[in-house]
Amino acid sequence: MSAPKSAAHSRPGTFWSLFDRPGGWVFVAGALAAAAGAFYLQWLHVERYKETPWIDSFVLPQPKFVRRLAVGYDAMVADFLYLRAIQAFGGIYYRPTEEGQKYDPVFNYFDVILALDPHFIEAISFGSLVIGDEGKAWDLALKLLDTGQWNNWRRYVPWYEAAFLKIWDLKQPDRDARFFVRQATKAHDAPEWISHWESEIDQQAGQFTLALQRWIQTYAEGVAENKDYLAGMALNKIHPIVGEWHKKILQDALDKYRQEKGAWPQTLQQLADEGYLPPVDVVDPDALVELMETARAEGVDLRPLVGQLAAACMVKKSGVLPPYNPAVPDDRFALICMSDYDHPAVGLESARKSAAAAALEAYRAQINDYYQKNGRYPDSVEGWPAEAYGRPLCDPYCRGWEYNPQTGILRSKGDPDL
Repeated sequence: MSAPKSAAHSRPGTFWSLFDRPGGWVFVAGALAAAAGAFYLQWLHVERYKETPWIDSFVLPQPKFVRRLAVGYDAMVADFLYLRAIQAFGGIYYRPTEEGQKYDPVFNYFDVILALDPHFIEAISFGSLVIGDEGKAWDLALKLLDTGQWNNWRRYVPWYEAAFLKIWDLKQPDRDARFFVRQATKAHDAPEWISHWESEIDQQAGQFTLALQRWIQTYAEGVAENKDYLAGMALNKIHPIVGEWHKKILQDALDKYRQEKGAWPQTLQQLADEGYLPPVDVVDPDALVELMETARAEGVDLRPLVGQLAAACMVKKSGVLPPYNPAVPDDRFALICMSDYDHPAVGLESARKSAAAAALEAYRAQINDYYQKNGRYPDSVEGWPAEAYGRPLCDPYCRGWEYNPQTGILRSKGDPDL
């Protein structure tokens, strides 16, 4: 008779050998329980940040007092405070008050970090993000960046962050924005592309001819230095700048019509029909791009000819000018009502259609939810806050919604097919 087979055992020393004895099961179960507990505590920690202003749980005194408490370990304390701020990202940084959300405490927090370590570039950038981009407290963000700029005037980041706030967040293409860009460009660690931000400033300020000339100059330098990426980037900027130029002409005509007539036109074509869009001098972008590429193919040095190239492509145009939208070649400018019906603006027809589709989707979902809860459709959607947006949505076509309270069907009068 053969002997009974012994139970299979795992190879000694491997992970699975733990389960060959009762103590191993206890160990694994304890480790899993500890991990689950750690995850649960971390979840509670994060949820507390979302519900309670973080700054109330870690208030700091003024910088001069913190430096004394650091007893010489300024950089180490600055690192600790910076890590603490990163851990709290996504929580409530502001202090709720009756006047609104106050960011003074969190500004003091980052001001303390810079007092401990004035050259902490990462803290400068993160502080600008928290106070400016997230909190919209632009004045405090610029004040923090000002401290970082003069302590690190040879580094590009503080100047770059300030320029970004001025140009893209505040839409203030002023002398300060231009100064920040030029100072960032002078820094030894500045990327090459920062120098082209002056073209963005010119475009925002309505100096479209100057913006075009800067990009033509960039194109000429890219060709001369065999930097195809630079020349290509400059070439791709020509049509959008002229499109913004055309939009500004149409918006000025729209505002003039409102001022003189006391009402808004029904369409942009009405502006042209009533003489508000006479011939004006603008650059023909197609002709300019063709001229630039022809000169490059013939080996002409374009750097001394920047002004002449733009002037040679100046033409007179009237009526509703095109937007030159590369994403939608047949796109057109149109009147758009985004916030209310009393303040239409000039925008892309494709953007108007997308906005109408998004508004209809939000309202139709809300109408269905209303029916599920109440057994009937709402009486009207005009002035009804859209839950997805937190405010009422107007018809981007400026004609109002077409709504049937008996069937719950909602359409845009401007585009019934949506």
